[in-house]
Amino acid sequence: MRCGPKRRLALPAMLLGAVAVARAAQPPAPAVPEPLLRAAQAITERAARARVRFLASDALAGRDTASPELEIAAHYLASELEAAGLEPAGDRGGFLQAVELERVELDPSSRLERLADASGAATGEGGGAPAGAVARLALDGVRAAVLPGSGTGTVEAPVVFCGYGVQSEELGWDDYAGVDVRGKIVLVLRYEPGEKDPASPFDGERHTRHAFIQTKLAAAARAGAAGLLLVTGPRYHAQADELIAAGGRRLRLAADAASGAAGSQADRRRERRARGLAAAAIPAVHLAREAVATLLAGSGFDLQAAQEAIDTGYAPCSRALPVRLRLEVRQRAQPVRVHNVAGLLRGADPALAGEAVVVGAHYDHVGVGEPGPQGDPADRIYNGADDNASGTAAVLEAARAMAMAPRPRRSVLFVFFAAEEQGLLGSIAYVRRPIVPLDRTVAMINLDMVGAQRAGAAGGVRRAPGACARAAAAGSERLPGGGLRAGARRASRRRQRPRPVPARRGAGAPPVLRHACGLPPAGRPRGQDRRRQGCAQRATGDAHGVAGGERRAGRAVTA
Repeated sequence: MRCGPKRRLALPAMLLGAVAVARAAQPPAPAVPEPLLRAAQAITERAARARVRFLASDALAGRDTASPELEIAAHYLASELEAAGLEPAGDRGGFLQAVELERVELDPSSRLERLADASGAATGEGGGAPAGAVARLALDGVRAAVLPGSGTGTVEAPVVFCGYGVQSEELGWDDYAGVDVRGKIVLVLRYEPGEKDPASPFDGERHTRHAFIQTKLAAAARAGAAGLLLVTGPRYHAQADELIAAGGRRLRLAADAASGAAGSQADRRRERRARGLAAAAIPAVHLAREAVATLLAGSGFDLQAAQEAIDTGYAPCSRALPVRLRLEVRQRAQPVRVHNVAGLLRGADPALAGEAVVVGAHYDHVGVGEPGPQGDPADRIYNGADDNASGTAAVLEAARAMAMAPRPRRSVLFVFFAAEEQGLLGSIAYVRRPIVPLDRTVAMINLDMVGAQRAGAAGGVRRAPGACARAAAAGSERLPGGGLRAGARRASRRRQRPRPVPARRGAGAPPVLRHACGLPPAGRPRGQDRRRQGCAQRATGDAHGVAGGERRAGRAVTA
């Protein structure tokens, strides 16, 4: 590989941390201290490139969760933090924080059936004792697939159509009002009403949390439903009916991973709620539209008409259906352990060293799979150079630079999260068992996919509604925006320019600074290395600025 000369980038005059302060109407930031500037400029393309080259090498086989190669990456990160002079912040005086998972396998006997009465006729709520099935679907991912977050068990019950499965006090919308779903199976539409309508009572242009599967599951469980069926309506997705599947083998947080949560009383309250959400999981399946038509044949239910009625009138249209189903989800679980990696740069001010700024990135990827349609058919390794060896390298460089600079007043905690690609499991486990109590975590800086230019890419600041201090309350939900940046909109692979998000879940949460770090296209292979270099420099400045400032009104800090 041809390598260019060593280059340096100056820190931006206005650091992103200062931008966050400006949004909170705080005084302008002072000049960047010269020792910090020198430390940040010590970050080079060559160092960033070397780290990414190792993490994204074929030898690490894509850093899949629970693979030996991911464990190698974890020990590499721990050794680099130790070499930089950081204190171990993991379990038992080391750099590794255990994340207890379960590898779940779907039992092939799992199925969904429409039941018939003794005469062979399809039964509804008032039908006779079920004697057999008039339709049967295997939950094999072809026409029916078990959803991520599904519970296990067998449910035999009538079906109730509940629109989009939304309960929202702030929007005055309740798909469960006026129908009794206790002990029954609910059928709900994917996404939310008015998906592409700017006049929608929802967002209309971007999905809100009500479109998320885990939000729908939680609403169904609260209403007393015993099972959930999800279907993608044809109004906005006539040509797309792909199933979301948990897969035949998947990973989830272990049932006991939430135990022993450390931290404040508020942390423990969030932990109890998280465990309650996990315990409320119900069997849940995603159905193809053709499968819905098969199961509900002769019931008089028209999926397209029902969706049209909801999306044109913007009102719930829920009703019981004369159909009885048996849903059986069986799974086997095997314990698995992976590790977050954490190192601490202790603050210099005894009065503030107990508070921390978290700087983090996930270091896992998706491992080995099918070859890409335009790639080498023999190459099955998904190396994950951008997602997220780039962010991991940038955090390592920021840690090294900050260890060289004068220490800020607050502590800075550098964390590398595992199992992000499996549903943000490492970051969820962290907020359930935080190294620094969440109410003493003043900000979080997250670096994700910082190596490649995308249209509209930018470094940016988002104040996540809840962020670290609210993430644990979401429990087993797939956190929107990712782990510690819960509540912030997750940028797509096209990565739109970040914008502030209103804090709906209350004030006092740490701000979250999320770096996309796009630069103008350089037109040369070295451009990605410069982006990683610049992103690490900016993160270094942000972390030092935030950690060295004063807390203002419990919301922001001065840089």
